[in-house]
Amino acid sequence: MRTKWFLMTAAILFLTVIGSGCGSKEVNSSLSPDSDTPAITSPATSDPGAGSSAEPEGSKPPSEEAQQPIMDKYEALLNLQGNEKALIAKMRQDISKLSPDNANRMILSFEAYQKETLAQGTVLSSSLIELIGKSNEPYNEKVINDLSKMTNPELKTLLQEVFDRGYKIIVPEGMYEAVIDYGAYKDVSEYASADIAAYIDIMAKESDGRMSTDAAIIIPIDEVFARAQAAERFMAAYPDSAVFGQVELRYMIYVDAWFFGQDNTPAFDNTTRELDQEFLDSYQNAVSSGGDSTIIAAAAEYLKILEENDYTLTNTVRDYRNSMTDELKNMSS
Repeated sequence: MRTKWFLMTAAILFLTVIGSGCGSKEVNSSLSPDSDTPAITSPATSDPGAGSSAEPEGSKPPSEEAQQPIMDKYEALLNLQGNEKALIAKMRQDISKLSPDNANRMILSFEAYQKETLAQGTVLSSSLIELIGKSNEPYNEKVINDLSKMTNPELKTLLQEVFDRGYKIIVPEGMYEAVIDYGAYKDVSEYASADIAAYIDIMAKESDGRMSTDAAIIIPIDEVFARAQAAERFMAAYPDSAVFGQVELRYMIYVDAWFFGQDNTPAFDNTTRELDQEFLDSYQNAVSSGGDSTIIAAAAEYLKILEENDYTLTNTVRDYRNSMTDELKNMSS
């Protein structure tokens, strides 16, 4: 239960804080934002903070009555399909005029809009996929998201359209797939409440650098731990957040990856059954960091079991690891 998680981590969080000081329609141009906004650059070269204008210290947003026309126009844009570019422009133009609650509504409704669009499978056009298929280049994720690497003008234009709509492209198992680029949210998240801003940071970490692909971990194991810890801190700080469930899911994924690895990056060698050195180093680094968290405490106890079993995947280690990770994940729900 969330209450259990909160009670077990509230003290840790306190010490940490103290120590650190719908319908398908054509897009109607009359519903576009009042002023033009520069196009989003490719995810590989974008500056998430560019163009953001922090609210002057001590200033207050307009009254709720004054904010309502902004929200009404934004919601009208949400009723049109394929309208991400206009929605992003509208957010960047007006979110500084809103209260944190309305900024939250604006950001989360756009995220829901993007998720629905992705579910429809309409982000990557057939023309784009066809052009990629005709190319002699086996584009990986880093290259396909970097417009400076594109030599075909038509392909470059189609990719720019994808990026302008707040997506990027991943290549699982050699297939091209669109995902939300949470980096596109970062220059507006500062106007949201603290939990939503922290949520965007967590999600942007993943969209900027996926933890895994093709059943292999592709970031340092220490970074897997860092992401798990960030999610853990979020859940302790914001147990009633509207996005608690999304962060909880990321936490569970990171916990499993840190202690188990993945099929093509197992924590223990499949032949020798010995613990991989990078995983061992990461557990030791986490414990020696002196940080206080549930996951670090679990790692400290796990290291004792590992040492007693010569850092080999024995039945004792396997059973302990299963029980430990189940407990870590159950504490968050």
